[in-house]
Amino acid sequence: MIILSNNNSGIVQFKLLRRAVALTHTRSQVDVDIWSLIKSKTAVAEIFSVQCCPEYFRNQKSGTTVSTVSLGSLEPSTETQYGYGSTEAGGISLMIDRDECSRVGSAGRISHNVEAKIVDIVTGEPLPVGRKGELCVRGPSIMTGYVGDDEANAAAFDSEGWLKTGDLCYIDQDGFLFVVDRLKELIKYKAYQVAPAELELVLQSLPEIVDAAVMPYPHEEAGEIPMALVVRQPGSKVTEAQVMEHVARQVAPYKKVRKVVFVDSIPKSPAGKILRRQLSDHMQPCHVSRL
Repeated sequence: MIILSNNNSGIVQFKLLRRAVALTHTRSQVDVDIWSLIKSKTAVAEIFSVQCCPEYFRNQKSGTTVSTVSLGSLEPSTETQYGYGSTEAGGISLMIDRDECSRVGSAGRISHNVEAKIVDIVTGEPLPVGRKGELCVRGPSIMTGYVGDDEANAAAFDSEGWLKTGDLCYIDQDGFLFVVDRLKELIKYKAYQVAPAELELVLQSLPEIVDAAVMPYPHEEAGEIPMALVVRQPGSKVTEAQVMEHVARQVAPYKKVRKVVFVDSIPKSPAGKILRRQLSDHMQPCHVSRL
C-alpha cells in the first residue's frame, strides 16, 4: 500500500493489487506518476464515499472529487465500487463483486454484522422496501455513545439502541442501499420534503452548467423553496428561466427550482463536499417564480 497524502480531511490510498484505489481527494493531490499507473488499466478503481450521496459523488464534473467522470478512461476494464459509513457507525454498506458494481447509484448492500432499517422521519415507524426515510443501524461496530454527552446520546439513539444516521435513504427489493441526502438539508416546501442532492444532479446534467448547489430559500407562503446556485460554463449565456425549465421537465412539480443565482464557484471542502452553511451568503431578496 502506498499512502499518497495524509491531512486533516483523511488519507488517499493506492493499493497495488487488482482491487486498486480508495480515493477521496482531488486529482491534483494525487502524484502524477501514480495517476498514470492507475490509468494504465492494470488495476480496478475502488471509490468509497463516506457520508456523501453516491449519486452526487459519481457525477461531479468540476474535478473537485475523483469520480467516474474523471476515471472514464479506465472503462470498460474498470469497476467503480461504492461504500457508505460514518464515524459513529463504521462501515455500513459496501459493493463487493462485479454484479453489485453494476447497481449504479447505490452504496452497495448492508455489511455483515450490521442491522439496518428505514423509518418514517415523522413517526419513526419502519417503512417497506423502496420507501424513503431515515436510515437507522445497529450492531457491534456501532459506537456505544458520545462520552459525557447524555443529551447527544438521547438524540442519536432510540429506545431499542438503534443509531439514527440522519441520512435520508431507501433500500430496494434486492437489498441495495441508496443514500438520497442528509435529513437536516432537506428543503421543507409546503408539506413536502425536497432533497437538494437530487436537484443538483439534474442541474449538472445541463451541459451549460459546470457546477451547482441547491439550498432552501425562505418563502412566506411555502415556508421554503428550492434555490439553485449555478456556475455556468465559460462564455455560456444560459438564463435563469432556461435553468428552471430544464429542472421542471425532469422532476415533480413540488421539486421545481424556483430561484436561480449565478455564482463564480460553489464553496466546498478539500474532499469536495459542499459547504452548505456558506451557501447562505448568496441569499438576497429577489424575484421568485410563481408557485
